[in-house]
Amino acid sequence: MPSEDCEQFVQPEASSRLGATLKAVAGVVFGLTLLWFAIDVVTWSDLASVLPGIDWRFVAGAMAVYAVSIAVRMVRWHQLLGGSARLRFGQVANALLIGYAVNNVLPARLGELFRADYLRRRYSVARSAALGTIVVERALDAVLVLSLTLIGLTASDLPGQHEILVTVVQLGALGLTGILVGVAALVILRDRLPVRLGWLSARLDLFAIAVLNCDLACLTVCLMLSVLIGFLDGVAYLALLSSIGLSAGLLAVALILGVGALSTLLPSAPGYIGSLQFAFVLSFGALGFPTVLGVAAATLTQVFLLGLVTVIGLGLLIASNARTASTNRSIYPENRCEAPVRTGNAADTLSTPNAMKIGADHDLR
Repeated sequence: MPSEDCEQFVQPEASSRLGATLKAVAGVVFGLTLLWFAIDVVTWSDLASVLPGIDWRFVAGAMAVYAVSIAVRMVRWHQLLGGSARLRFGQVANALLIGYAVNNVLPARLGELFRADYLRRRYSVARSAALGTIVVERALDAVLVLSLTLIGLTASDLPGQHEILVTVVQLGALGLTGILVGVAALVILRDRLPVRLGWLSARLDLFAIAVLNCDLACLTVCLMLSVLIGFLDGVAYLALLSSIGLSAGLLAVALILGVGALSTLLPSAPGYIGSLQFAFVLSFGALGFPTVLGVAAATLTQVFLLGLVTVIGLGLLIASNARTASTNRSIYPENRCEAPVRTGNAADTLSTPNAMKIGADHDLR
């Protein structure tokens, strides 16, 4: 039987489990509520009538373009991690695909935490430092999303009802701004925390180092990559809209892409069920497009774009877990407490010694 120490190693703290569970339940309830509002404006017969007219050639093209967009995201995260950990591009790509897949499967965007934890377990990168790079990545996404949304709102002719859409975008922008300000405050004020919160201060030190490691040159490159990601995602969305017979201009696509991406930043049900349909219905209604096509486009996005990443990422995760289990059985034949497998030696994964020490995150679990 596993020892008491082993059980403490593999089991998360009860408070963490409770917090994650509550967050997941809230995300599912929130997503299902939005789904009810979205499908309440359409009929199942209308949705069924869209399916026979789908041009699957455009769907395949959208998947191909979206795959290129994901590859650019890998390059961007590799750039962000460059100042904190010396990881090969393949390792970064593996972690990103798995993290995105888990994000699509679990509610409330818990995949972000999983991605950071996966880097720690698999490549000995401190969780707090990995989270720092993920925060920078999502901040860049937020800037892109808000820019696209504002461009679409101000430059597009909105013949439909768009008051609710404007309110949602304003609330989203306010929420994202609050999160970014909060993160900045934590980084700036981390040295002023009370002594009894030393454990938190140590984590924030690793987090801050990862954030601040992205200098002006790094940030410029990542911003350019983010613009490219936005362009590729826009082309993918344009292809999906064409697959259901909808001709949309660039400004309309920018609005749909921006609002859709903004909805994925919210805690939601697995696969962004509900939140994405609601966002598409709002943007399609504001643009004067049939809302039934909005529900169809959102569902196509979930099944074929997000689904593509989910299938590949979960396949990689299953393969990784199988290799880890096989390695642990051969190294620890009599010990059921499976230790994390590290690839390469410590020198291959560390570039900032004080930030990336392998033992640091064992103290910060």
